Amino acid sequence: MAKTSEFDPIDFLVARKYNLIQGMGVGSPPRSAEAEAQRRKARRKYEKLAAKYRLELSQKSRAELDALVEAARTEDREWLAAKQEKDESARPFNRPSAVATVPTYTYWAKLVFWSVDETVALLLERNPKPVTWEMVKPHVTGFGFRSSSSATVSSTLQKTNFAQ
Repeated sequence: MAKTSEFDPIDFLVARKYNLIQGMGVGSPPRSAEAEAQRRKARRKYEKLAAKYRLELSQKSRAELDALVEAARTEDREWLAAKQEKDESARPFNRPSAVATVPTYTYWAKLVFWSVDETVALLLERNPKPVTWEMVKPHVTGFGFRSSSSATVSSTLQKTNFAQ
């Protein structure tokens, strides 16, 4: 049976702050001798700083370490949430021109029928003219759907045939 290692707050905090991954540069293109020397020098510098930080952390109580870990995790969650929000707002179907407005609904309400894509776009408060399934499809995984769900949605949209 495999042993699981116990969480070490000091290792976590040092790795988070200095990100000194062993095997750095594996698989990267060859560097010039000068560039490689600079990389090694920078790594040694960060290893020294990491050792100093590790010593500083080792002098703290478990409660202080736990508080630092929790603060770091909170900061990481906030950073990730902000990044996700930024990424989401940059998607083409979230641009101001893609958002449905009163004139959008007025226009579409006058039409005799809508396609499934148009209906879904309107239900999601999006303008069906710039927002199409082809535009949304590459982003489906970002919504937590599995690829099978994407295939199901795509298949359903392609097979649905409304009488005009």
